[in-house]
Amino acid sequence: MKINDFKFIGSAEKLKIKFSRKKNLNNFFLEGNFNNSSIQYKKNYINNFTGFINFKDNTANVYLNSKNIEIYNNSILNKKIKFNFIRGKLSVINFNNLNISFDEVQLSNNDIDFTVSGNINKALDTVNIFTHLKYIDMRHITNYLPKEFMSKKTSSYFSKPL
Repeated sequence: MKINDFKFIGSAEKLKIKFSRKKNLNNFFLEGNFNNSSIQYKKNYINNFTGFINFKDNTANVYLNSKNIEIYNNSILNKKIKFNFIRGKLSVINFNNLNISFDEVQLSNNDIDFTVSGNINKALDTVNIFTHLKYIDMRHITNYLPKEFMSKKTSSYFSKPL
């Protein structure tokens, strides 16, 4: 990752940044409160992010409190997704060998409303997730699953009502 690949538009308070253009993200520090901000990395982005971010070296803690948020990551998601709100805490321990923790992360829109807690650890090849599902429209479930979770042929089964 290169710092030049990032773009930011929005509002930030108590912002602290430290980086070197010559070094990678292992020598990067970012901390602050963000309000209705857009963060882009190459073609991937998050629009309307509100929350606190602490990013140091190869770890991140993100406290989410966003409304009308839009997320797009072509390498992970099948399409752009939007939520009425996202709340909770997300932690990433190692971006090179992902270890992600979710702490009461609540995601809600017209298709899905659920809360997730747990951990995904790529190095250990483990997924320990606990969810509370209030609502889901199964016709759209594959929009919220990683691309590699199932084939396009299998995912098309969900989009066709019985």
